[in-house]
Amino acid sequence: MNKALLVVSLFVHDMKAPLAVIDSDAKKICAAMDRRGSVNRARALPDLVLVKKKQAQALLNQILVMDAAPAQPGVGGGWAGRLIGLFSGRRKKMEKAPRDLPSAVTLLKNSLAEQRDLIQAMQTKIGPDDIGSHGAAVLKRMRRNARTALHFADNALALLEPDRPGPAPAPTTVADIIRPAMIEVFDLLDTDISEAARTTRTLPALVNILAVKQVFLDIDESLWQARMDCEAEKITQVLVNLMLNAFKFRTETIRVTAVSESQERLRFCVSDDGKGIAEKDQPFIFKNRFQVKSSKQFPVRGHGIGLAGAQALLEGIGGRLELDSSPGRLTCFCAVLESVEWARPPGAASDPEDP
Repeated sequence: MNKALLVVSLFVHDMKAPLAVIDSDAKKICAAMDRRGSVNRARALPDLVLVKKKQAQALLNQILVMDAAPAQPGVGGGWAGRLIGLFSGRRKKMEKAPRDLPSAVTLLKNSLAEQRDLIQAMQTKIGPDDIGSHGAAVLKRMRRNARTALHFADNALALLEPDRPGPAPAPTTVADIIRPAMIEVFDLLDTDISEAARTTRTLPALVNILAVKQVFLDIDESLWQARMDCEAEKITQVLVNLMLNAFKFRTETIRVTAVSESQERLRFCVSDDGKGIAEKDQPFIFKNRFQVKSSKQFPVRGHGIGLAGAQALLEGIGGRLELDSSPGRLTCFCAVLESVEWARPPGAASDPEDP
C-alpha cells in the first residue's frame, strides 16, 4: 500500500472512535426519553442516528479491507477482502457496493453528514424536559464527534484527490494541538474528563484534569501558547493514535511532553509504563497491519494501521515518528517536526488581545 492509501486508512480507521461515541450516546438519549415517557415526535431521531451509524460502520469495515484497486467487482483488493467475499455469505450484496476507495469514502462521508444533520435536529427538537440536563451534554458530545468523523472523511478524500487544493498551514499553538487530542481520546474513554478538558483553556487546569486519570503533561508554559505555522489537525490525529496506543499497554501512567529542540525542530512524545516492546517486534512496528497483542480489553479494536499511518502522515508534512522501547522500560513514541516556522517563538511575550 502506498503512503497516500495508508494515511487514508488511518483516517478511516480513526472514525471508529467517534462512531462508537455516537452509538453509545444515541442509545443513552433513547433510554432517557423512554424513562421519562416522552411523547416528543423527535423520539425517532436517535433511532435514525443508530441506523445511519450502522450504515457508516458497514462502509468503514469495507474500506478497511480495500488494500488497493479491487481485484474483483465490489470486493476489496487485499486478501481480507477476498476472504470476506468468499465466506461471509454477502457476496451478492458486496457486488452492489462501491467498486473503488474514493467512491466508498464519499458514501461514508455522505452517511456521516446525515448523522450530523440528525444530531443537529435533535439539539433543536429535543429539550431538557425530554432528556434532562445530562442529556443536553450528551447531545453536544454527539455533535462534536459527528464533526470529528466528518473531518476525517474530508482528510481522506483530500488525500485521494491530490489535485484538489487543500488548506495552507495556518497559525496555531501547541495548546491547539494537544487539547483537542485529549478531548477526542477521552470522549471515548471518560466523557467527564473530556467535558472538563473542553471547557478549560489554561495549561495548569488541563494538567490537573488529566492527572486524575494518571495522564501527565510535561510542557513549558511558554511553549504552550507559542505560535507557529503547521498542519495542526494532522499532528493532533497522530497524538490521538499515540495516546490510544499508550492506553492499551500502560500499567498505570502515561506522560505527554512537548519540547522545542531548536528553532526548527519540535518534538511531541507519548510514553507509557507498560511492559515495553520486544526487540524482535520493533523492526515491524511501523509496518501496515502489524499489531502487538495487549492483554487489556479496549473500547476500540485496532487494525494494525495506526502507527504505520501516523508515520506516513508525519512524513507527508516533513516529520517522522520515533520509537524508544525495551522490555521492562517505558515505551516512548515521538512525533518529530523538522521544519517548524514560528509565528511567535517560545518564550515571546503574549499579545495584549490573547485570552
